[in-house]
Amino acid sequence: MSILSLRKYVWVIYLYAAYGLFSACKTPQYYAHAPSSVNNPFLQKRNDTRLTGNLLLGDGTNTPGVDVQGAYAITNNIAVAASFTKRFERDRYRDYDAGIFGSSDDSGTTRYTRNMTELAVGYFVPLNERKSVVVNVFGGAGVGKNVLSDTKRDASNNIVENDYNVPVRKFFVQPSINFIKAKVLSFGVAAKASWIHFGNANTNFTSQELLETGLAKYTNVTRFFFEPAFISQYRFKESGVALNANINFLAFPNNKNDSYVYETAKVRAITVSLGATLLLDKFFK
Repeated sequence: MSILSLRKYVWVIYLYAAYGLFSACKTPQYYAHAPSSVNNPFLQKRNDTRLTGNLLLGDGTNTPGVDVQGAYAITNNIAVAASFTKRFERDRYRDYDAGIFGSSDDSGTTRYTRNMTELAVGYFVPLNERKSVVVNVFGGAGVGKNVLSDTKRDASNNIVENDYNVPVRKFFVQPSINFIKAKVLSFGVAAKASWIHFGNANTNFTSQELLETGLAKYTNVTRFFFEPAFISQYRFKESGVALNANINFLAFPNNKNDSYVYETAKVRAITVSLGATLLLDKFFK
């Protein structure tokens, strides 16, 4: 390995160290919502059946999770789909007043557990005889729950624990277009539009704390989210097994409200997932 290559790796290590140092002294940042992997099956004809498992890699933070997805083409144009997502997230932060060199006693931890189950019905139509370009539109609904658990120390150095559990309901429309080349490599672009209702929270945060943390913006309210995704799949020819790599984004309007002075609570903007798909119709011909 050359000296130039070694210098490059040293700079990478420095950058990661600096990121960890400064991110460790951030103030509490709560994430009210995180995107799940878009279920975009590469269907072409009747009886196509897909079963997918994905590992969610998060957005550069400690946000692992899993997806289980399925789809079945009832006819040459009508399909049904289902998915289940569960993710476990953890963010650590230091008390702002402790500074960069504060002790570990000044730190806090926020843990999340999220789950979502979705059911959908869709229409797909190939645009050419080879069925290498397919347009899809799915619509459906989902139910789930977001659980937040926050542990920190107060001004008297006492450990304080706060919980925030909120049920969520989702309605969505998901148009997409898939490009399938030689039954080996597939690529899709989806534009999922979701309306998510955050229900009444079961929490021991006070009303003032909900305002200060921004969590009040996600309590007993319906919000619109735009969730575009890029989906790629590599099939091992006629083996009935494929590998997946997905990038899922999440965006939404600011929906600013003057009654919320603080804008602390946010959403996780991106999720990367890797997984495998079984083309079950290949096994049961």
